[in-house]
Amino acid sequence: MIVNESVNFKKDQFSCDAKVKIPADKLKKPYEDRMRKLIAEARIPGFRQGQLPRWYADREYGESVTNEIFYGDL
Repeated sequence: MIVNESVNFKKDQFSCDAKVKIPADKLKKPYEDRMRKLIAEARIPGFRQGQLPRWYADREYGESVTNEIFYGDL
C-alpha cells in the first residue's frame, strides 16, 4: 500500500505544491509507536488510563497521528 499526500507550502507570495508517495510500511512503525504512547497516556472519560481500546484510538486519533508523523519534521 502506498500513502499519497498532497502538500501545499506558502511563504509570502511564493507557493509550492508537492505530491508525495510513501510506502505504508515506512509509516507503520512510527504510527504504531505513537499510538501505543497515546493509549498509555490518554485520559478519556469512561476509560481507565492506559486502557483505551485500540479501535477507539484509531477512530478518534488515527488521522491526527498520521499527520503528526507525516508533517512532524516540516
